[in-house]
This record gives sequence, C-alpha cells and structure tokens, in this order.
Amino acid sequence: MSYNKFEKEKEEFIIRKYKEYLATYRIQQFNNLTTTAPIYERCRKRVSQDYDREFPNEEASTKRSAQDFNEQDCPSNA
Repeated sequence: MSYNKFEKEKEEFIIRKYKEYLATYRIQQFNNLTTTAPIYERCRKRVSQDYDREFPNEEASTKRSAQDFNEQDCPSNA
C-alpha cells in the first residue's frame, strides 16, 4: 500500500488555481477601470448612452457627445 498523498500535485494544483484566480481578478479590475475612468473612450461612451437613455427628448444644441466629456464629468477610482 502506498502512502503517497500527492502532496506535490496538490501544491501544483493550488498554485495553478491561484494564478487563474489572479488573472480573472486583474481582468475584472481593468474592466471596472475602463467603465468608470473618463480617460477611456468606453467610459465616455457609456456616460453618453446613459444620458441619452435618461433624457431622450433633449434638444441637439444642449446634447453632449462622448468627446465633450472630460475628467471632471466622470469620477475615477484613482
């Protein structure tokens, strides 16, 4: 009967799963950053779309495009 408890394999498995979790977490954090920081086009586009959804009948003269937004308009997590 073998007393090998697969300690090395268990340790390798835990390390592999930890690295997978860290990679997923980093992607999640970057995604959150790009949707909340106004330096990214993705954030400006989302803010513009939210504005259009909330105020659909706004006149074209007062409507702002995604390029009009700057860093003061959308708070960042920095």
